[in-house]
Amino acid sequence: MERSRPRIPLLAILAAALLAAFAPGGAGGTTGGARPAKKSPQPVPGELLIGFKAGVSTAEQKQVLAKIGASEKRRFKQIHGALAKLRPDATAGALAQLRSDPRVRYAEPNFVVSADVTPNDPFFSRLWGLNNNGFPVSGRWGTPDADIDAPEAWGVTTGSDAVTVAVIDTGIDYSHPDLSSQMWINPGENCPGCRTDGIDNDGNGYVDDWRGWDFANGDNDPMDDNGHGTHVAGTIGAAGNNGIGVTGVNWHVRLMPLKFLSGAGTGTTADAVSAVLYAADKGATVLNNSWGGDEYSQALADAITVADTHGALFVAAAGNSGTDNDSMPNYPASYALPNVLTVAATDNSDQLAYFSNVGRKSVDLGAPGLNIYSTWPGGSYQYMSGTSMAAPHVSGAAALAKAAFPSASGVGLKALLLESVDPLASLSSYTATGGRLNVNNAVTCNGAPKLWFESPATGFDAEVGTPLTFTAIATRCADSSGVTVTATANGSPVALAARGDGLYTGTYTPTASGSVSLSVSATAGGTTRTRTITGFASGVYTIAPGGPAVTITTRAPDENARLKFDGQGGERISLKLAPVSISTSYVSILKPDGTPLVSNVFVSSFGGFVDTQTLPLTGSYRIVVDPQGTATGSMTLTLYDVPPDAAGSIAPGGPAITTTASTPGQNARLTFDAQAGQRVSLNLSGVTISNSYVSLLNPDGTSLGGSTYTSIFGGFLDARSIPTTGTYTILVDPQAAATGSMTLTLYDVPPDASATIAFGGSSPTLTMGTPGQNGALSFDGQAGQRASLKLATTISSSYVSILNPDGSVLTPNTYVGPSGGFLDPKTLPTTGTYRIVIDPQGAATGSMTPTLYDVPPDVTATIAPGGASVTVAATAPGQNARLAFDGQAGRRISLKLSATTIPNAYVSILNPNGSALASNVYLGASGGFVDTKVLPATGSYTILVDPQGAATGSTTLTLYDVPADAGGSLTVGGPSLMASITTPGQNARITFAGRAGQHVTLQLSAVSVLISYMTIQKPDGTALGPSTLVTTSGRTIAADLPADGTYSIAIDPLAAEIGAMTLTLS
Repeated sequence: MERSRPRIPLLAILAAALLAAFAPGGAGGTTGGARPAKKSPQPVPGELLIGFKAGVSTAEQKQVLAKIGASEKRRFKQIHGALAKLRPDATAGALAQLRSDPRVRYAEPNFVVSADVTPNDPFFSRLWGLNNNGFPVSGRWGTPDADIDAPEAWGVTTGSDAVTVAVIDTGIDYSHPDLSSQMWINPGENCPGCRTDGIDNDGNGYVDDWRGWDFANGDNDPMDDNGHGTHVAGTIGAAGNNGIGVTGVNWHVRLMPLKFLSGAGTGTTADAVSAVLYAADKGATVLNNSWGGDEYSQALADAITVADTHGALFVAAAGNSGTDNDSMPNYPASYALPNVLTVAATDNSDQLAYFSNVGRKSVDLGAPGLNIYSTWPGGSYQYMSGTSMAAPHVSGAAALAKAAFPSASGVGLKALLLESVDPLASLSSYTATGGRLNVNNAVTCNGAPKLWFESPATGFDAEVGTPLTFTAIATRCADSSGVTVTATANGSPVALAARGDGLYTGTYTPTASGSVSLSVSATAGGTTRTRTITGFASGVYTIAPGGPAVTITTRAPDENARLKFDGQGGERISLKLAPVSISTSYVSILKPDGTPLVSNVFVSSFGGFVDTQTLPLTGSYRIVVDPQGTATGSMTLTLYDVPPDAAGSIAPGGPAITTTASTPGQNARLTFDAQAGQRVSLNLSGVTISNSYVSLLNPDGTSLGGSTYTSIFGGFLDARSIPTTGTYTILVDPQAAATGSMTLTLYDVPPDASATIAFGGSSPTLTMGTPGQNGALSFDGQAGQRASLKLATTISSSYVSILNPDGSVLTPNTYVGPSGGFLDPKTLPTTGTYRIVIDPQGAATGSMTPTLYDVPPDVTATIAPGGASVTVAATAPGQNARLAFDGQAGRRISLKLSATTIPNAYVSILNPNGSALASNVYLGASGGFVDTKVLPATGSYTILVDPQGAATGSTTLTLYDVPADAGGSLTVGGPSLMASITTPGQNARITFAGRAGQHVTLQLSAVSVLISYMTIQKPDGTALGPSTLVTTSGRTIAADLPADGTYSIAIDPLAAEIGAMTLTLS
């Protein structure tokens, strides 16, 4: 299963460090474990990076730029490219034009890049990454020797001033006492007086670059105004054995400061490219790159390739998002180039750092990166954490190995370091080597062959009949001389081409489906080292845009499926992936040159969809289906030839327009002209597209308000104000493979209907005749005044709210249907003018008549248990009634409500602490009853009568002091017993003794209780059967007793009923 390393436009370069945000030398804090969300890519307005094809002359390059109205801002001769400047609003069109120009190899935005940093605590022991004694760091005990064995390596070499490491970062504090003696000096600008003579003495295009260059500010002073680069530099090569501060991996080395990130931690892709090319041109052995992001740049890849041709090793931090670079690439760490060495971070116990990115195929090794102590601007020192701190350990180790083996090549250093790791269980599944850096193993190499299989990774996928290229690095220690290299494919010899620096390339063409085994052997000094990788070769399916669906099947883990199709430049395609039985997979579409057109689209067993892509050139494309883990199964792919988006025009206030998207991936676009200040709304009806998003786009293509989800039930875009005069676009974007039609009606929305209203005044009627039109009424109110609102309407659905004078919400959105609504009283918080907002929903229109009430204080009264009845009246809509009574803990009360003229209300009894004793008992015109409640505490209780909606009227309340339930006992076959219930809410409970299996008959006679319910309860308190309705006609109940014990007969009169009945048990 081969994971292609996707090549996608560079979003942002984020410094891969968890930077301590302290004052230099001061104590630091921590941000905790939360990880920030990835930022959207931000291009430099009006700038493009362009790569030209070989053979395109300078004059032709200028013609290309002139054709798009651009000028050359900077030229990159080494990569046959340029940085172009043009109008910001012309970049999108220029990109499309450039990508179809046969003279152009690539065109991409010049993205802004930035540092991504988080603090950590500084109170711990120091250089554990070089020599770990197991003492705690940041409160975490370590594991002795969980380090890179630097002291042991220093027994061989402490470095060399002949080795230069380029620190491509935020600059270096070159005045720091631990770094000043280590700084690189440009020999081409170091003649007497040359450093500051204003002349480009070495002819490299940079004036007076005697100590590096500041690409961020375009000057010759690469001083660090951030701190990150200085910290990195100290780990690589702070001066050793000088009696101050710390030491780097190298006591002696030359540090080349190349600043491309500003003090704010931002920079551009173009400046990163310039820095890499500068380092390569000036002969840096190692380039340290403690930054990264998830976007691909061809220009940066070209620059790294130039560094490779100069024999430079490019060390990159893996990233700090805790993700897998195999499936979510992080650049430059994920460039599949032979001189790129990618580093994860480990802690002082040899565990993977919690923040570190990983990659079994794309991350090479681990190195210390948590709580690393190093130099900081201003002559101070600081703790930092991140893969940014791990990378300089590897860069330093590479420089130390170069000092030990002066004839080492860049790729030779890579193979030596990767073959010298300490294997760790914690890294075995997360890095290609499964180990942590050990520099002592590297520098003590004694003529042994070192072999690294560069590509492809094990589990690769190959095509039957298509040549498979593989590369390996083979050296004697890190020297490419004195080593013999051979290779086989499935046991047959394969010829290798040597580049001359230890990199070897072979080609094998599988002839049949099945497993493929590639082996490379290196022999030096009588010792042979062999590495073998395995993959799978499969046939290639053929699929055609607009042709029939193709079903692929993978039968073995690690088996991918590939499909090919021929496409024309400018053709639009989309891809449906369903049905699918493979549990999880990634699907990519590769351009004819093998780079991704679409990278790693996740597909589950529910299927998936690749939205419309425009093919950049004519040629043969590949679709790669990559099942994850051990998943196998089938997938049906349908490749669509997507026609141009359906187009049309529509007018505000004009007729409805029906548009159809007939092919999955096809959108619809309708344009209309509008004037600044005009308001429009959009109704979406007759929809057959299962799900889509509809957006309104400004003339410049930006969104006017967010997208609106639309299903087959239709949708509506509420009124939006047009910001500027011009041509607007309605974009209908069906989701996934959905197709169908919808009818769009664009309304010219007049100003909102408005009026004034007053307490106790007339009820104005507002008419909202156009979908999207709202209504607004204003009224003057006094602080402390209580307002309620009755709403009569013909609008099918709407929301009504009341806003305070300052625009804040007094009454939140209250739903109002066609039967009207009511806003319960609110106390006005301040004197001023209030607004009532009526917002019809969707395309609803109609009228609404509000009535505003000045609600007097709630009616209050007192009532006593067992005392006289009290009548209360609520005369204004929204007015409640509150009656208070004193009660003692344990007292039993019930409440009867009669003679009620309120059509509907709720009654509650509130405890002294305001909580509910009885909650929302319904009260209608026929009255109501609150059954017996036991008072939980002594104090003042409140009865709340709350008329609903605009209801008014009166009710009479009678509060009863309920005595204990009537009691007594019966004997089977004994005399009858009369039970009397004298108070509403009082029940009766009669007991009798029974035996298991006994058959009894209960007769209820002489009943004067109008309606009641009778239940026989077993000895355990559960019901013997369902409750039985009892009226004045009496009732006879027969039952078989299930157990020995005392049974209870419970009689519960309905509501406020009282009376007596005679019970006879036989």
